[in-house]
Amino acid sequence: MSLEDDLKHYYKGIRKHLFCSRKSQTDFMAEARRLVADFLENQPDATFDDIVINVGRPEELAETFLNTLPDKTEVERFRKVRRRQRRLAVALLTLAIIVLVGVIVYISWVRRATVISEGTVTIIRQETDAPSSMAASSKN
Repeated sequence: MSLEDDLKHYYKGIRKHLFCSRKSQTDFMAEARRLVADFLENQPDATFDDIVINVGRPEELAETFLNTLPDKTEVERFRKVRRRQRRLAVALLTLAIIVLVGVIVYISWVRRATVISEGTVTIIRQETDAPSSMAASSKN
């Protein structure tokens, strides 16, 4: 992976741990990008591991920022919202799996209950000497 790709994952990791408003997230992400850019400016040959060691792991960086916010209730409110969203996603996934299993069981039950039989029907009719159109005209 290139340094650019590693940094994209790094920034996603930071954002994932930020439990605050979009505006606060945007402000902090700009600050985090500045920190990394400053570090790379001073250490142009630095590796991604060097960045993580000197700037901090995404979780640590996000937690440090959240501790600087004046409104701690906002952080808790956003954490609760994220927890609810995760629970809802798990519930919907579970429901989808249950419905899928139900459909599969129903289809297999219908297939098992379906009986396919094969038979032969023989039609016997009596032949006459004259074709039926001639027989009708001779009666007239």
